[in-house]
Amino acid sequence: MSKLNYRCEAYAKINPSEDPKAVETALRLLAYPEVESETKFMNNEIRIIFTGSSALKKMRDQAAARRVRAVLRRLLLSNYSEGKITIMLNKQALTRGIISFVESESESPLGPVYLEIYTSDVQALASYLTSEKSFQR
Repeated sequence: MSKLNYRCEAYAKINPSEDPKAVETALRLLAYPEVESETKFMNNEIRIIFTGSSALKKMRDQAAARRVRAVLRRLLLSNYSEGKITIMLNKQALTRGIISFVESESESPLGPVYLEIYTSDVQALASYLTSEKSFQR
């Protein structure tokens, strides 16, 4: 199999009641600690750009452990357009390291975290993140 090619960025609005560092920490919990990233603060928004081929491994692992692979696959395929997938995540759950998918902004009271995944092969990415074969030990 050829190397999977993608890059991902996560961003969220920082509400007046939120500590920017706490929001940054929550966004960093999308990936395992060893994944390299770059943080950018712009106005009332924070954006983290993850680099490396294992940036989405934590999402893959949690989807398997929580038995939501089918949900993840549906979200990946239905939210793909012109080389980009945009998925919304619950910001409060993410502060505890739990990657929880939401389908509308109202499902995340503090506003969602947006995860943008750029890829030219959505089918290969969906298979990597949701295939049972990816999880055999």
